[in-house]
Amino acid sequence: MLKIFQKEVEFPLAGKIRIQGLRSETSPHPSYTFTDDLLKIQDTWAIQLAYSLLEKRNSQAAPEFLEYKVAWEDEIPWPENLSRQISITYKTKPHSLTSYIKELPGNKLLLLLTLEAALEITYPPEYLPKEQESLTKEQEPLLKEQEPVIPWEEKFTRLETLIGALENRVKAMEELVPELCQPYSSLSGRIVDAFRLIPVVKAEIELTRDSSGSPIYKTISNNRGIYFLDRLTPGTYDVTVRHPRFLPLVIKGYVVKEDEDKNQDFLLRRL
Repeated sequence: MLKIFQKEVEFPLAGKIRIQGLRSETSPHPSYTFTDDLLKIQDTWAIQLAYSLLEKRNSQAAPEFLEYKVAWEDEIPWPENLSRQISITYKTKPHSLTSYIKELPGNKLLLLLTLEAALEITYPPEYLPKEQESLTKEQEPLLKEQEPVIPWEEKFTRLETLIGALENRVKAMEELVPELCQPYSSLSGRIVDAFRLIPVVKAEIELTRDSSGSPIYKTISNNRGIYFLDRLTPGTYDVTVRHPRFLPLVIKGYVVKEDEDKNQDFLLRRL
């Protein structure tokens, strides 16, 4: 189960700034509690902001950093017949969707951010709702009475026969269509304006091999700055992100592992 959450936060500023980047740190697993038919999730995010003061005209100056703590919590309806033995992990860490600097009376400034994070909630797949589980236990003695008694030697022989037939079918499929049996990976994420921290629409993402100049995989970010590349062959690539209004971003030796669903965000700087 994948859930996407958004939170609007306000940070005080000492002066007007130019935002150069944003990153976040979270705990590996958010804490959670159950109350009646609600799942309550809590965590504390450390938001790290890279910036430069507008008063400094030297664009080559090293950026300065601010760090803020954000206490976050949210609720999800959770029926009583669902398992409460769950695990919660971050699919994507908190990142900025929009940013805005608001001027207040008395020359005070506030940085307004909209943060978004995606959580993956998993629970045992073999779990049955309580009504079905109790019904199954009531019917179990009747089912056992109707089952024929099969010696374990015969069961073992049947199992070996089935396994052998399955192995032969897999080998035949690999010989006929080898590409269908190859483990693939995927790469997804968001393209963001490093200055305004807003999505970059229609940015081109290309993956090339070290020895080749032509792209092997290519896609374009959507109207939310999100891109997705699937059916990637594991290996080492050169990643290039382009947009007419931004400086190109090139990453050499980017490793994609076998059967990996990788998430990677990119920050682009304006020309």
